[in-house]
Amino acid sequence: MKKIVDEVLRRIVPSPEEEKALHRVVGRLKARIDEKKPHDVDSMLVGSVAKGTYLRDALDIDFSFSSHLNTEGNSLQISPPPSANRYWSSG
Repeated sequence: MKKIVDEVLRRIVPSPEEEKALHRVVGRLKARIDEKKPHDVDSMLVGSVAKGTYLRDALDIDFSFSSHLNTEGNSLQISPPPSANRYWSSG
């Protein structure tokens, strides 16, 4: 049973290199979002990427937005295309 669990984890858990590449992409994306958003709006990475619980080949990059003037907040979800795996790992 341990062999099966280890194999499944190997397939679904991102490698340290994949995590570093993703965090570089997320950092650049957040910087671009922050450049374009109104000054009274806060952006925050949320969801499985923020918590470190996303699965390899099944991730969404989620940002939440809140305004000092609007307490309801909004969110944005970005799903990379399947071809993005080459981009994540290319650094």
